[in-house]
Amino acid sequence: MQKIDKTPEGFRGWLILVMMLLISTPIVYLPRFVLIFLIARERATGATSPGGAVYGPPWTPLMFFEFLSSFFSFTCGVVLIYFFFKKKRSFPPLMTIFLFCQCVLGCFRYLISEHMPQPFPSIGHGGMPSLLSFLIILVASAAYLRFSKRVRNTFVL
Repeated sequence: MQKIDKTPEGFRGWLILVMMLLISTPIVYLPRFVLIFLIARERATGATSPGGAVYGPPWTPLMFFEFLSSFFSFTCGVVLIYFFFKKKRSFPPLMTIFLFCQCVLGCFRYLISEHMPQPFPSIGHGGMPSLLSFLIILVASAAYLRFSKRVRNTFVL
């Protein structure tokens, strides 16, 4: 009689939630990236030029930071999707690092935006509830990616 191995493997169970989070990342950050570029082109002079309506010296580096962080998030999301579907062993730790970086970037955005005048429409700042929900996602995903048998058996290449 042949013994059947019933260890969890493949894209099932809770790993589907990680996949949904991962696939939504480029979908969220591409429009944000484009919006920041369009805002920077169209309305930045009022915030970055002395004498502008809502001039503030930190606006130029902050807009540059937003542009780069959105580009980083989009690019990392695409690379992580590739690693996910190729079942690369490096995916779980890289995904955890990515989520941690996103949490740090979100905290930075929140702290800065609380002390800056708002000349532009909101570009994804959800305040403290958004940060707390993202922190819960970070902790749950990191724990799952670290301790799950399914993750350990799926990402083996």
